[in-house]
Amino acid sequence: MFDKLEDWPSDNIIKKLTIIAIILFPVSYLIMSPFFFLSGFPSTATMSSQLCFSGPILKSLYAFIVATPNGVFFYTIAQSADYFFMVVYGLLIFNLALFIGRKFDSNSNWRKSSYIISLFGIIAPSCDAVENAFILLTITDPLGFPDIWAVIHSVFALIKWILLILAIVWAFIAAIASKRR
Repeated sequence: MFDKLEDWPSDNIIKKLTIIAIILFPVSYLIMSPFFFLSGFPSTATMSSQLCFSGPILKSLYAFIVATPNGVFFYTIAQSADYFFMVVYGLLIFNLALFIGRKFDSNSNWRKSSYIISLFGIIAPSCDAVENAFILLTITDPLGFPDIWAVIHSVFALIKWILLILAIVWAFIAAIASKRR
């Protein structure tokens, strides 16, 4: 099923893309952060807003950006810049999983699981992109959007976070296991 990932992309390309993603990871975050700050959105509410599953709760958080001069404008820029961040962390997960996985024998469970985890680098950012599409929809009317949009947005955020956590935990454990071989 994952035969193509056995040798594609090449080890050399994986190493280069991993390094590029590691460099761009903080850069992309630094691009987004000032816009989130300028929007007036509470920095402590990022996770709770993503996983609130509630229109009223999300609207109460959006009240901060509505009350901030140009808050909606800056929040829109921040959410739009997040698409670049998604590409970066997706590349990082995809390539890092293959990089670690290829340290194991080709028929090992670690190697096989690396193919699944590498796909999380495609699926998680895709869920994040749908989540952000709903965020961009909600901020067209931050205090009056349909509540179901918050629920849909949170469903995709939850899937994204589950996949990200699984990928991070797998990477730590697999990296340690690869050193013990």
